[in-house]
Amino acid sequence: MQDADTVAGSFTADMDLYKCAICSASSSTHNLLRAHHFHAHQFLASLHSYCPICLEFPETIGLTLVHQRASKHNRCCVCFERFGRFDLLLSHFIEKHMTERTMDMEKHLHCTECCTVHSTTEALLQHMHSSHLNVWRGLFEIVASNVLASLTSHSCVSSYAL
Repeated sequence: MQDADTVAGSFTADMDLYKCAICSASSSTHNLLRAHHFHAHQFLASLHSYCPICLEFPETIGLTLVHQRASKHNRCCVCFERFGRFDLLLSHFIEKHMTERTMDMEKHLHCTECCTVHSTTEALLQHMHSSHLNVWRGLFEIVASNVLASLTSHSCVSSYAL
């Protein structure tokens, strides 16, 4: 007969689909992984994932932004800054809250849906295209011409086809 740790360990390995990009932790749901990032790493801790206007609480940041676009609730869900238009809100969100500069000024871009880190805008776009296209397709098309090109020195990013 197997002991409880062995059984729990094998069960966890089989059932955990979401892996932490920072440590070896894993979880069975996306929300548990986000909770792990918040508690263990304070990663994206300031991302509230709710509409600051009507307090709708979509499952992900991307869905929060989709809700805000549809309802014209143009206030940042992270810092609560107000914007006159959604494209300005989205540009602000990508530039200020998805981009992190490290000590050596290397740029890291965070996927707010699954908390992965990407070193280039092109890599983030490719990840979003393959993993989160249903939510982010329309959002990136709004700012592709002005914001995404400014986040990287690669000229091919501004013409990236989603």
